[in-house]
Amino acid sequence: MRFQENCKRKRLRIALGIVPNWHLLQKTYFYTSLKYKKMKYLLLFVLLPLLGFSQSAPMTQEEAKEYFKNNKTEILGICEKQPLYEVLKGHRERELIESNGKLMQITRIHPDAQFCVGYIFMDAKKLSEEEIKEKREQIFKKHQSGIAFKDLIKEYNTDGNPSADFYSFSERGIVPQFTEAVKSHKTGEVFTIDVPDRGWYYVAIRNEDNKLPVYSVKVAALPKR
Repeated sequence: MRFQENCKRKRLRIALGIVPNWHLLQKTYFYTSLKYKKMKYLLLFVLLPLLGFSQSAPMTQEEAKEYFKNNKTEILGICEKQPLYEVLKGHRERELIESNGKLMQITRIHPDAQFCVGYIFMDAKKLSEEEIKEKREQIFKKHQSGIAFKDLIKEYNTDGNPSADFYSFSERGIVPQFTEAVKSHKTGEVFTIDVPDRGWYYVAIRNEDNKLPVYSVKVAALPKR
């Protein structure tokens, strides 16, 4: 009788919170501990990639050489006016850079490429004199109507240069006629350049001169990870 009476009193005290329910506390501790252990492993699983453990090692020069050889690669001239310049700035020749899903390698740095133009190239081997004249008239007319020269480059340029809107070169230039024509015009002016002995005809716009070195860079898209 006394034992049963004591049990009743104990249950009453536990119910009233006078004494702790050790069995319940042990059960709660066990499940809480288990829950936190699971959370810890889950957190570790989520954070591992962010800590860089799952990232692959950077490419070596030999690996990059093969990658450029076997994948579509562009050769770009990047000056200070282009967004990519901030990514390249401070890097050295032959250095490899991975950024925004692209593999890049600086092939050359040009400290003296001060002149900068946007151009539209027309090849006399593919177009007649009349066709070149007609296209030039269309370009001037469209530009005067307010169409940006960079959009006209996309529409009319035929040499496939992805940097034709910011083509940079030094005093030596590519041919004397090109350099002299650019030097004789002010920033923002649109003009023509003729190199008849090579069959090269251009419509160009002079951009603001470069104050910083220009980078020649190979660019290829990296596979999605």
